[in-house]
Amino acid sequence: MSGKKALFLLVAMLLAESLQAFSLTINLYTGPSIGYLVSAAVNPSNGYIYAVDSQHNDVVIFDPYNYSFIGTINVGVEPIYITYANGFFYVVNNKSGTISVINPQTNTLVKTIYVGGSPQSVVVDPKNGYLYVVDNGIEIFTQSGQEVATLLKGFIITSIVFDPYTGLVYVAGNNPFMIPNNIVSQINGTTILRNVSMFIYAPSQLVVGNNEIYGISITSLNVFNPYNISNYTTHSLSLVLSFPCAVVYALGNIYAFSEGYEAVYAINVSNGQVSTLTPSVIYVGFSLSFSLPGQISDIVYDPKTNMLYVTGTPPNPIYVINPITGAYLAIGSQIQAQYAVYDNVSGDLYVANYQADSIYVLNDGKVIGIIPSINSPSLITYNTYNGVLYITNGGELVAENPYNGSILWKASAGKDAVALLYDPVDNLIYIADNSSNLVLAISPSNGSVISAIQVGNNPVALTYDPQNGLVYVANYNNESLSVINGTELITTIEVPFKPTAVAYGDGILLVGGEKVVSKPYSYPVVLNYYLAGIEGGKTQFTIELNGTPEFIAYYKGYAIITTSGLFNLVKLLVVNPSNGQIVSEKSVNVSFPTSVTIDPNEGLIYITEEYPYNQIYAISFNNLISTPPILSTTTTTSSTTTFTYTSTSISSKTTTQIYSSTESAVSSSSSGSSSFLIIITIVVMIVVIASVIIALRRR
Repeated sequence: MSGKKALFLLVAMLLAESLQAFSLTINLYTGPSIGYLVSAAVNPSNGYIYAVDSQHNDVVIFDPYNYSFIGTINVGVEPIYITYANGFFYVVNNKSGTISVINPQTNTLVKTIYVGGSPQSVVVDPKNGYLYVVDNGIEIFTQSGQEVATLLKGFIITSIVFDPYTGLVYVAGNNPFMIPNNIVSQINGTTILRNVSMFIYAPSQLVVGNNEIYGISITSLNVFNPYNISNYTTHSLSLVLSFPCAVVYALGNIYAFSEGYEAVYAINVSNGQVSTLTPSVIYVGFSLSFSLPGQISDIVYDPKTNMLYVTGTPPNPIYVINPITGAYLAIGSQIQAQYAVYDNVSGDLYVANYQADSIYVLNDGKVIGIIPSINSPSLITYNTYNGVLYITNGGELVAENPYNGSILWKASAGKDAVALLYDPVDNLIYIADNSSNLVLAISPSNGSVISAIQVGNNPVALTYDPQNGLVYVANYNNESLSVINGTELITTIEVPFKPTAVAYGDGILLVGGEKVVSKPYSYPVVLNYYLAGIEGGKTQFTIELNGTPEFIAYYKGYAIITTSGLFNLVKLLVVNPSNGQIVSEKSVNVSFPTSVTIDPNEGLIYITEEYPYNQIYAISFNNLISTPPILSTTTTTSSTTTFTYTSTSISSKTTTQIYSSTESAVSSSSSGSSSFLIIITIVVMIVVIASVIIALRRR
């Protein structure tokens, strides 16, 4: 948890403000509780993935066709390995010394075989029903649990596989008390047919494919004749694979996960050439490239979907990887809903999942689909004519088909994209680039930049007037709004605060923001928060709020505004933009909102949340306006003032002060004075820290 979040939650607890929850929580993840998935296998009859969760002593069932979890099956203590044979799954339970047998037709545990010790893995010989259990060497059991032989006692077994073509078992291991100490063995039943000594490296992983037995080490690929393993060839890998810990054969390649580089690699079995399939951790100068987050334990391949499935640790315990393109989709138990947009045509809500590189599709409050997207999608909008989604992660912009997740084009989003907007009037995509002080006007057909428009310092928000296509840009650091017509800047409107949010609706331009001000007995400064309404270049009202206006949306002639601040949890305000009257205010159970969007058909307000994960909130507009209007305690009125383009000062403004301060008498006793000073000191410290955090957050 970041310092900002920790401080926010600490102060919230100190204030002990009771939340009024008027929201329906929508869980984006509705599957079982998932820990570390250490091993996986595919059910060949339906393609379902069965993965072992060693933390919860479960087998987790994953449906790869709609990216959903079916459920769990409880097995023994600390399961660490699973394999499929003879129509059953066999699960090795390390701590209980047992093997659980699962019938996938009923998804039930049908047998528990006691093998003792601390078994590591197992392969099944379907011809004679033998179980080859890796523990202290290879222990061979019948299906009833009777031990019939022990082979390679004293060897540390690194890998074991069964070849269905030859009906033989192949083992790689080493014995530290032998020279040479690395071997590959060929076993038939209870008999070792051959031991092949490996003088340099024994394979750390064996894999069966293409009527060959492949052995992978960190530097080489060994190709063994499955009928006579003494006959083998060796290819030096073109890239040293630091600790390959998971391998699978598919589509003429071996796909291996390198623990050291945290990436999946494709190995050409004919020459040992290695290519990177997914991003890897490789130092280039002083920069560090992206990698798959979390620890990866196993890779399986499903020929029905032609996809690789990689299992590992939360928050994304399963990755679905396209072995041809390298595109991957993370499926996880923790979901960071970064941004959402509602499609009026389809009625779908699209939610950008920052952690899992995907877009969740919701309808009627339920997840109906998951589509892969770019790395860490953060902002999303859509084309009202054809439904194409435009998504950015701060540096890259893509156009994506929402029905199948296909990427139509990719383009640069500048250096630091913080706001994204599609203008259907001019048929342009606008991106606010915060670090370069530019707004990019981009073609929706191919992503090319038509114009780079210089605006004010640190643009943070965008909105547009659908009647004439004017785009308004909130420039935080120089307290202004830039007005864009098509691809040209036509004017600049100055505002008396640092704008944080802007929205246009029903002929009114609403601007929310904050301003550092000095007040008597305050050290060093405090922040004031405002909402202003502008029409025809003139300010119609200015309201002082109790928190930073983060997001503004319009519905049925009302403005929906979220505010947040250190001393106040998230508020949802309903404002009449024609006169600046706050008609409703609610505290909502949201910690760190990242976007607000409206479903006009159902009258629902969707709020995505950065922390904690796994959920968004749907709030009925009718619940917000069910209470009487809030009456201001102190109101100061003055003449309406025009926002000028050359002066930063406002001669007068209409101010509605919503919150009045209440003063109480303080006892003159020493104990009362001391308590008061302590309270004042704590408050001052919190204000100082909050001022720094909020100021840094806006830069």
